Amino acid sequence: MYAALSDLRGRLQARDAVRFLGYAAQQASAKSLADWSDRVLPPSAIRGALLPTNQKKVE
Repeated sequence: MYAALSDLRGRLQARDAVRFLGYAAQQASAKSLADWSDRVLPPSAIRGALLPTNQKKVE
């Protein structure tokens, strides 16, 4: 996940981390998964947030 969010020099920008957490939180609130009720961000929300975060990074 770190490699997907970092830039070409391997640095993680704060704006990308915040954007990623925002997208993951949106996806987590849209889904109700009983198996992951003890987690703030279920794994599926984290995986689903990578693509929109990277697309926004390219813009």
